Amino acid sequence: MVDDLARYRVGPLLLVEIKKSKAGCQIYDFAEVLDQTDQQARNAFATYPVVNSLGLIVALGDCWTYREYEREDFASSPTVSECLDPTFGDPVPEKRPPSKICPVVHECFGALGFARLQEQSSDDALTAVRQRLLEFGRVMFY
Repeated sequence: MVDDLARYRVGPLLLVEIKKSKAGCQIYDFAEVLDQTDQQARNAFATYPVVNSLGLIVALGDCWTYREYEREDFASSPTVSECLDPTFGDPVPEKRPPSKICPVVHECFGALGFARLQEQSSDDALTAVRQRLLEFGRVMFY
């Protein structure tokens, strides 16, 4: 439980993307969602300048994994007017903003790299995620 909810209304700490389950879920199945979550993270960072780190949960049915985004990993995008201005030049193609594993949470997942709800590894990972979000909040507000 977050100690003081009012503090956390300044911006998001966690993005959650839930998709339908995949038969025989494997860790590489989660990668298919990352283009979408990259854009969501970009929008969150643009909208909330005080947010420097975001957690990310991607769930495929009852399987889920956790990753993190850092503001510093996103290059600034050209504005709409810059994109429409022919004298601006070609925007520099940006490398894919990386979401990263969090070692503390990742170790709860074991070799699979993800957990299934109702399993002990899921409970352990959720406890670790909660701790990470508390850390993000402390850095943001202290």
